Amino acid sequence: MRVGDSRRVAAVVLAVIGVLFGIYLLGNEWVRVSVVLVADGAGAVLVLRGVLRHRPPGPLPWLFLAGAQSLAVIADCLFYGGYLFDRAWDFPGPPDLFFLARYPLWFAVALLWVHRSTRHDAFRWRTDVTLVDVAIIVVASALLSWIFVISPLIRDSPDVALLVLYAAYPVGDLILLAVGMRIWFGGGQRSVSLGLLGGFATCWLAADTAYLLSLANGTYRFLGWTEPLWIAAAIALAAAATHPSMVSVGRPSADAPRSGTGRRLVLLGGVSLLAPAAQFVQYLRDGDLHVPVVTATCAVLFVLVMFRMGVLLREQRRIAITDTLTGLRTRRFFEENLALEAERAARFGSPMGVLLVDVDHFKTVNDRYGHKAGDTVLREVARRLRECARAGDVVARYGGEEFALLVAPTDRAGAARLGERLRDAVGGESFRLDDRTELLVTASIGVALLPDHAATPDELTVRADQCLYRAKNAGRNRVVVAGELPVTH
Repeated sequence: MRVGDSRRVAAVVLAVIGVLFGIYLLGNEWVRVSVVLVADGAGAVLVLRGVLRHRPPGPLPWLFLAGAQSLAVIADCLFYGGYLFDRAWDFPGPPDLFFLARYPLWFAVALLWVHRSTRHDAFRWRTDVTLVDVAIIVVASALLSWIFVISPLIRDSPDVALLVLYAAYPVGDLILLAVGMRIWFGGGQRSVSLGLLGGFATCWLAADTAYLLSLANGTYRFLGWTEPLWIAAAIALAAAATHPSMVSVGRPSADAPRSGTGRRLVLLGGVSLLAPAAQFVQYLRDGDLHVPVVTATCAVLFVLVMFRMGVLLREQRRIAITDTLTGLRTRRFFEENLALEAERAARFGSPMGVLLVDVDHFKTVNDRYGHKAGDTVLREVARRLRECARAGDVVARYGGEEFALLVAPTDRAGAARLGERLRDAVGGESFRLDDRTELLVTASIGVALLPDHAATPDELTVRADQCLYRAKNAGRNRVVVAGELPVTH
């Protein structure tokens, strides 16, 4: 997301909202209703226009948004028309059918974008953390909604159906909050359009919350301060759909996970304090303390925070033992497992082997084709080595263009056969650097076994390294096993 572009768009959106706010504040009831209807209608029309103009891949979420906005226009016509013509609808009434019908469409929109942005394996761990973060926010918000909105609304209502309808709005808003935060925290690309959609959801949730609170407190006023927030939401939605970046909403991002950023941790820390803070506010107001609900909420938040810490610790461990370029294990992980396997081999008398693989003439690849091409070669070599290795073998990037395999248990013949398979896998098929460039790459491999060729793990890697250099000196593209002569290919 370019900062300059986003600032210009924000300035235009704020200017439009400011003009509509001015007209709304200075006008009479008819003018105010007209401003609300024009904003909502423009939102629906401009979403469709954005889809037709920019042709996003998978336009269904945007069409659902246009449908939800159209339902809002119909509901507003019924709701405000009833007030203007002195025929205000009782709750629940026809406007509520159209208002509530938007929530399934919004939920479908969010599910489609979440699925699109997190369908790759690379985002699986980030999905775990994001879901926990969303759960923390939603649980705390649900408690506030129960204490300050739902409980006051249903306190004096004996009708079960009416209770369900009263609760439907805040519950729907909580679902919208959950999926909205999931999209924002998830693996999708950040863009101007996504930011505007966040503004749309924020304004809508704020307006809905203010409206429900005024109903619960008996302070609702027709055409008061909630309508400007709904106007702002409609304009933000229209701007999101007409901006060219709307095609990237929901698209996976290749950026590194950012779930541990300071701002998010501050947000989650503040959210976790909402439960005791809400109870303290109720205490000051001499209101119902909701002790069982607050206690349960605090317990759930504690469990979620602990689970999040566990997920992050697991991910830190994964990062520490994984090479970022190739996805193989790191040298440190290889050496730790080498020591463990050596102890196991000594205890049970089962031989183990180490294979060191070095890409031949790799410096020439970097010098001739560039470091990006060199990275492509290393990633492809890593993939081929991993495919040849057994399920329990450790495949690691040992350093630069050198790789290491820890094979246990194995014997001399098995290690030699594996070395030949690795050599054939690397050199048997060309490497595609781009649409026009292919390159043949070979590898030299040194093999040593414990206890056949060494008594300790350090001696084992030294012997394998010596064999690797013998393979290099013998002409490269060959496998040398300790104690044997190089095989010519």
